[in-house]
Amino acid sequence: MLGDKIDPKVLNEFNRRRKGIKKGIAYITSNKAGFNSYGIDGRGGYFTEYLLKGLEEGLADTDQDKIITVDEIFTYVKTEVSRKAKNAQVPEIYHNLELDMELPVMLLPKAKK
Repeated sequence: MLGDKIDPKVLNEFNRRRKGIKKGIAYITSNKAGFNSYGIDGRGGYFTEYLLKGLEEGLADTDQDKIITVDEIFTYVKTEVSRKAKNAQVPEIYHNLELDMELPVMLLPKAKK
């Protein structure tokens, strides 16, 4: 059940932020159009690896408030993929001007006891 896994204070903050968000959309790409993306055979690409680590392991939550924003996940993925691929692959973000980069993307669960 969601209530058992999410801190109620964090859930309230997540909902408060969502209500004040401007309209907008963003998408993150693994690299510039026409450029290669890299990874390890049989394991998948660096982009997917770090996107999942950032979300599932909470590594993108740089301010440690248990809420991952568009800005946090993009910054984490771009930094880690660029480093791993030695700048041969640099993720990009595209969005309309109305997007608030503080848009919450994901709530992190409570720490296990």
